[in-house]
Amino acid sequence: MSRLPSSSAKACLVASETRVGNRGRITSRSSRPLGFASRRLNSTVNETVAMILADGEGELEITVHEVEPPMSPRAGDFRAIVRVSTRGFDGTNEHVWVAADDFQRFVEAVRVLERDRRGEAQLTSLSPDDLELSIRVRDRAGHVTASGFVGRTSCGSSGEFVTARVGFSFDVDPTYLPGIVAELESLVVAR
Repeated sequence: MSRLPSSSAKACLVASETRVGNRGRITSRSSRPLGFASRRLNSTVNETVAMILADGEGELEITVHEVEPPMSPRAGDFRAIVRVSTRGFDGTNEHVWVAADDFQRFVEAVRVLERDRRGEAQLTSLSPDDLELSIRVRDRAGHVTASGFVGRTSCGSSGEFVTARVGFSFDVDPTYLPGIVAELESLVVAR
């Protein structure tokens, strides 16, 4: 994947949305730049939580759609719909599975990154071609970037595997890291 040049726009919260079953949607819009947004109703399998990260040229949306129940061997793992739109390119994968343990390590790494203002936190889906999200401090001045890709591998018409990816890179104002950490922590599903 080639790295996209980062824009000078700051990442900001554009919406927080929660959907439960077919009973409609609750959407709130805000002009306050926070990074990620989320809402959590409970830890049922039908829960849906949307997180959106955006800048002036694109956005990344991760919608938690299904959470493995506590008695499951994979308790807390979740399936997400991930959508990215950047610089005229769009990509969606509706079947991105993320391990609960990997997500908890990612949240802890973002917490350390926020505290120390250095390092990187990386999240990769169970199927590594589906999602990669990295939040990192990229220089001594403490500038922060969120980057990665959403992709999907499928079988082509002649039986070969084809992987399609859309990469993204957003600048994140480091003063919003505490809010990002708090929002990510609210998504950690207890085992």
